[in-house]
Amino acid sequence: MRIVIVGCGRVGSSLARRFVEAGHTVSIVDKNRAAFQRLGENFQGRTVQGLGFDEEVLHRAGIDTADALLAFTAGDNSNLMIAQIAQDKYRISSVYARVKDPLRAEVYRDLGLNVFCTTLLNGNILEDAMLGRPFRSAEEYLCLSMLNCIPDAAPTSLGRAASPPQQDSSAPTDSPAEDRR
Repeated sequence: MRIVIVGCGRVGSSLARRFVEAGHTVSIVDKNRAAFQRLGENFQGRTVQGLGFDEEVLHRAGIDTADALLAFTAGDNSNLMIAQIAQDKYRISSVYARVKDPLRAEVYRDLGLNVFCTTLLNGNILEDAMLGRPFRSAEEYLCLSMLNCIPDAAPTSLGRAASPPQQDSSAPTDSPAEDRR
């Protein structure tokens, strides 16, 4: 598989190394040349310095022939723009954008992007831990963090639907105990 990763931070660099080790062709883009040091000396993929939403940079990274693109920069707006370019202009079928803002993630998910909301992922895991609930499956947490669940349609081994808890919209949300996201 030919994979373009935009963002060579901890997550992007880790995925790049793992995909290369699994035999995939990987190009990784970052605006900061020093970020490529995270890949190690023996990284067998391609590194491209530049802004991930610059189409010339994406061309150098191989977006024209990519099978997948992962947008994992530090910025939600950049990730969403990169994902839209990859999905809409280049028709890459496997595109994922990391988004930290759950509201923004929901809006872009509704527009057809695959978003991975790390805030929801962390929040759901910690909520279960703090409330003494049994941990859910990895698939459930991913479903919750990607906002792709249909209530009661994704049963789990724990017998719960894999959908976020519904909040009473009339309740105040400024209390940490009531803020579930």
